[in-house]
Amino acid sequence: MNDKTLRKVIVSHMVKRQQGGHSPPEYVLEPQGEALFHQFGVGYDEFEAGPGNYTTAIVEWPDGRIESVVTDRVRFVPHNADSGTKNHVKETPTVDLLRLIRVGHLLRRISDRLSCSSRHVNRRMNKRTMEDK
Repeated sequence: MNDKTLRKVIVSHMVKRQQGGHSPPEYVLEPQGEALFHQFGVGYDEFEAGPGNYTTAIVEWPDGRIESVVTDRVRFVPHNADSGTKNHVKETPTVDLLRLIRVGHLLRRISDRLSCSSRHVNRRMNKRTMEDK
């Protein structure tokens, strides 16, 4: 592919910002620069309950590096826009990491309880079938 067929994107990365006092750090998306979008890809993370798939964007940086970026960190530059990044990046709300961690722990606990209760039900069913024989 040549550069004329590839679309320009603004790529952002999550950056940790310390707050004063005993407040937890904030994580915000900050623009890292302009890159060329090649295509969408697939990434995955391993969890206790199994793998989790997500969509990525494969981008090429001006120095030739290729990176697979989570799609919510990529913003397409409008075709009629100049290459300045500040005009094209919207303000992104901050992410409270502690809330995300708590939600993750809660989901893991729910998943563990569901798997425990399903094992318990399976044991009861097996006991009943053996008693019937």
